[in-house]
Amino acid sequence: MSVPPLGPYVAASAWGARNGPGLVRRVLDRGRTWRAVLLMVVTTAFGALLTAAWIDLVAMGWPLISLCFGLAALSAWALLAEAVARWWWFPRSFSGPVLTVSPSGEQATAWIRSGAAMVRPVSLQVVIGAAAAGEVTAAVVGGHSWAFVTAGLLAVLGLWMALPFLRRDVTAGGLYLTPHGLEHVWGSSTTSVRWDDLELTPPYEPLGLLRTAQLQHDRRGWHHGDPTDAVRGGGVPIPQAYLPGPPILIERQLRAAAGSPCQRILLGTPTSLEQYEQELARWQLGEQLDTPAAPGTDHRRGPGA
Repeated sequence: MSVPPLGPYVAASAWGARNGPGLVRRVLDRGRTWRAVLLMVVTTAFGALLTAAWIDLVAMGWPLISLCFGLAALSAWALLAEAVARWWWFPRSFSGPVLTVSPSGEQATAWIRSGAAMVRPVSLQVVIGAAAAGEVTAAVVGGHSWAFVTAGLLAVLGLWMALPFLRRDVTAGGLYLTPHGLEHVWGSSTTSVRWDDLELTPPYEPLGLLRTAQLQHDRRGWHHGDPTDAVRGGGVPIPQAYLPGPPILIERQLRAAAGSPCQRILLGTPTSLEQYEQELARWQLGEQLDTPAAPGTDHRRGPGA
């Protein structure tokens, strides 16, 4: 039995890898809409079809092509998990900042990231592990000893990616604004910088910190993030998908503190929360705020939209 050509599948996968993340991000950022429902339905359908094909190919002992279908199927289920997590999170995403102690021990106004943000990196671990198991099974069934090399490489990759989890160095973290600077924790990374040394990405680009000599960035291992959050020049992204508040308001608070020492001294105090509540009320009434949010966000969408 001949192996079907991989060309069409490779071309479709390349198109999806190039355009898919941005399309999905725009849908999920708009909350509980019919587009999100359609995304989940379509993803479920494709995931089921690809999984059936993957299982069939593994049973026939075709390691390489089964691996391609397996990665596609598992990626579809990982995308569905992310979509469900965002659907669950949306009505809870307007809770806003809290007063707490930053990782360095200062009083801070903080947006604590939801634990649902860990769905994506955990799903990726499952994808790699299941793909490696499928490759081993196909190699055994088909008698292809060379496929054990592919499975071994996948296993090594999965173990390397899992090390931060095994060391418990991965956390959802959050964004902490203190009178002296910014601190950000996400995944296996911790970043801090003083206000006078802070350089933010320009408006209309994903929110993040540009690399400077004074920026302290500690990364304790590999951690998978959303490619749509990537910052040019190797900067440090501040993903906003699971931070509790509309992205435009979080960015306004951050830029206000970066540009005004008078605003900084209010951080970590009840006054900073009162200011945020006033901004939130304006935004919910539909006022057009002047600070742009990250691409793909809707400035005027309220919690009931």
